[in-house]
Amino acid sequence: MSGVLKILQHPDINGPCDYGKPNPGMIKQDETEFNLGLSKSVLIGDNISDIMADKNAGAVTNGIIPSNKLPKYLFL
Repeated sequence: MSGVLKILQHPDINGPCDYGKPNPGMIKQDETEFNLGLSKSVLIGDNISDIMADKNAGAVTNGIIPSNKLPKYLFL
């Protein structure tokens, strides 16, 4: 891990932003800051909004997701 990005905004307080999932802002910032190749990166999430943010950023998604968060069969 090269770093952690924390967003201190909430759409109900600050309004929508590109950094709140499922928007790709956090992932795109990391791509630039750490010179990442998203097609060669492993992204792990525990919520469907994580998967959506990965896909919205153009990333290849790999993840460990609790079974109670997803349908039994989900093809990504």
